[in-house]
Amino acid sequence: CGAWSPNGNKFAIGTSCKKVYIGHYEDKNVWWDSTSLPSMNSSVISVKFHPSGRVVGFCGSDNTFRLVSTVL
Repeated sequence: CGAWSPNGNKFAIGTSCKKVYIGHYEDKNVWWDSTSLPSMNSSVISVKFHPSGRVVGFCGSDNTFRLVSTVL
């Protein structure tokens, strides 16, 4: 699963291998960069940005939910 931030400058990807990645575009280096967040205990089934784009929430198939700052 995946989601773009409201302003389109960041993305979040959740995987079945229990990982979440937050990415952004680096103008200086002209490429996309991503950061891995701490692993979940189960597959990530949903990812959603807060309207501000500064926080992302993701949930796992074991009904856990986490909020994480996306300020890089």
